[in-house]
Amino acid sequence: MLAHRQARAIAFGTQGKLRILADLLAQHHPERTLILLMTMRPSIRFLKNF
Repeated sequence: MLAHRQARAIAFGTQGKLRILADLLAQHHPERTLILLMTMRPSIRFLKNF
């Protein structure tokens, strides 16, 4: 169970992934972009910032 929680924390909690995503969106602005995520938590966090 601990390994599962640690894996989820790595997958969902890294600010680096959000920073890279923001950089990619900025590079390709104003193109339309589809972002697929496993859960809603990262997408809600990202949308609050942009």
